[in-house]
Amino acid sequence: MDKLSFNELYDIEDTASYIMNNGYKRVALQFPDHLLNVSVAVTSALKAELSKKSQSVELIKLYVLADTTYGSCCADEVAAAHVNAECIVHYGHTCFSQMSKLPVWYVFGKATINVDNFVQQLIIHVKKHERRVLVLFDLAYGHALKDIERRIVECQLDCGSDPSGIVLASISNRERHPTMHLNFSTDHTGDRCTDFNTYSCRSETQSTESFSFGGISWTLPQGCKMEDVEIVWLGDEGPALTNIMLTFNASTITIYDAEKNVLVVDVKKQSKFLMRRYYLVERAKDANIVGIVVGTLGVAGYLEMVQDLKALLKQSGKKSYVLSMGKPNPAKLANFPECDIFVLVACPQTALLDSKDYMVPVITPFEAIIAWQRGRQWTGEYLLDLRSLRKTLNTESDDAQPLRAIQSYDKGEARFSFIKGSYIEDNVTDQSDDGDHSFDSLALTKAAEYALQMQKGRTPMSVDIRPQVQSGVEFFALRSFQGLELDDNHQKPIEHYTVGQRGRSVAYANEQAKDLGYGA
Repeated sequence: MDKLSFNELYDIEDTASYIMNNGYKRVALQFPDHLLNVSVAVTSALKAELSKKSQSVELIKLYVLADTTYGSCCADEVAAAHVNAECIVHYGHTCFSQMSKLPVWYVFGKATINVDNFVQQLIIHVKKHERRVLVLFDLAYGHALKDIERRIVECQLDCGSDPSGIVLASISNRERHPTMHLNFSTDHTGDRCTDFNTYSCRSETQSTESFSFGGISWTLPQGCKMEDVEIVWLGDEGPALTNIMLTFNASTITIYDAEKNVLVVDVKKQSKFLMRRYYLVERAKDANIVGIVVGTLGVAGYLEMVQDLKALLKQSGKKSYVLSMGKPNPAKLANFPECDIFVLVACPQTALLDSKDYMVPVITPFEAIIAWQRGRQWTGEYLLDLRSLRKTLNTESDDAQPLRAIQSYDKGEARFSFIKGSYIEDNVTDQSDDGDHSFDSLALTKAAEYALQMQKGRTPMSVDIRPQVQSGVEFFALRSFQGLELDDNHQKPIEHYTVGQRGRSVAYANEQAKDLGYGA
């Protein structure tokens, strides 16, 4: 592949045309951390290109956004609002999530790839396994699609192989309009899916299935389903690949390493990851205090999902707290030890955190619904997009109330905990509208502190009636250290204050400079 110029690498001409055609005057340029070193050069090149297209280029203001509020894969509407931007130009890797307020123009970048080597290994792999292959890719390799498609056709003609044996995905429109400018609907015939925000959207047209996933789309041949194909992923291991592994968990995934020019099949890693997520669902069932972590303020549907989770937890008799802290990390979440588990409401590619780094597990909204909807079973479907998840819940609610939680069942009903290996009887309590039963909680806490637990001689069929902390107030009351003691009754005598030291630590006012070795 020929070496690309700077303007080609960062799509300077197309970006300038997008700004001019839409008449934007205040544009936010968002760069991830690893591209901040080229932000000045990109801005200068963009200004130069705009000056060629318009004489009033001085009226167009460009603002560089760095240190994003949340994940760098999402367009940062919060930072863009600080400069009253009319649109965002997003550089680098993206999750392609639907934004709620501002239009976004994506510049994916252009990663290098040996097209001939990739196509050659792909053809050999298809012949060896005799199975239809679906090629999905990181958006940074989208610039090489035409060359890849041309080489595939040439190789298939030379080898006389079936052209339908390889399905190549394509890139969706690089421009994303906010939800306030879109009319989300699906026609009644089911022939066309117009909900561009659907993370895994499928429609049927003459027995064919079409999918849209994180900025790429594809259509399977007639009579073919996703579980019938093998996925070849062109790109690095990262959040995008993880989402594909979860969403299409019935398909085998092969990874092509563009740096080493090799195809790697790792089925064990895929199965281990699924088992890990299922384990977290079981952990969530035993949780009592839940922290709902807001991991985005721009992705469409995040606020509605937070409200749905709060309603589900309230029906389940669990206490919930909504936390907004920017980019979540182990140190920030460790400040809330009363939470048994956290639910991260974020874009599909930042919702999956490695819980091994955290004191308690961090799960997705889909896993939370699986855990706290009594009677709901995991069918293999996995949804990470917030709007798709809410749409599925609303569709199910027409027939069977999907948000019916533990409280809808017999409160005395025991359930089997796979984590503890015994039956557990949950202490489900009704919560008032304000959700704060502090006085009752404090009264019950002391009793719970001395409650009996059937631990000794427990059998797998025994019932564990365990004292449960129902709120942060109870957790605080049970702590051995509750902070500095305050003398509310003024029983201790007041000590006279003393004047402290003044100056800097290198030489305070009452110290001599010669004593510190500086001389007189």
